[in-house]
Amino acid sequence: MKRRRVEPIVGEGILLRMLREEDLPLTREWRNLPHIRTRFFHSDEVSEAQHRNWYSRYLSRPQDYVFVIEETSRLNRPVGQISLLEVDFPASRAEVGHLMIGVPAARGRRLGTTVLQTVTDFGLFSWGLEEIHAYIKPDNLTISLITREVGFTVLGEDGGRIHIVRKR
Repeated sequence: MKRRRVEPIVGEGILLRMLREEDLPLTREWRNLPHIRTRFFHSDEVSEAQHRNWYSRYLSRPQDYVFVIEETSRLNRPVGQISLLEVDFPASRAEVGHLMIGVPAARGRRLGTTVLQTVTDFGLFSWGLEEIHAYIKPDNLTISLITREVGFTVLGEDGGRIHIVRKR
């Protein structure tokens, strides 16, 4: 199986493009910011070697799509990352995750909502998926609000994680 080619996805004031190797120093920097890493289920700092190993595994997983978020209305630069994971076209489902806005000037501008709306709309309507799942930490109030605003509903709790879904 080969990863589908994805042209940049354009949303309101954003562009989502596929992650490239030259993005790794920046994405690792964002991932290690305390306000970001504590929102992840695995919240330890990530070394350069761990990040490169993660990237190598990503390249071998054609069902995963990692996007760099570029803010295009004011900052005109990469500001974060989001992923569509475990994309299963026959089962018509995927998981969304790893949303992070790592540039302080981009925070507090509703970019997270715009990005999540854009990437889930892409999965549901451009790729024709029926549902997109996510797992969130119960204490992550920001992502809880964003996902509700974008149309996710709670399916239940699974091992200390809240399982949510957005359907077409």
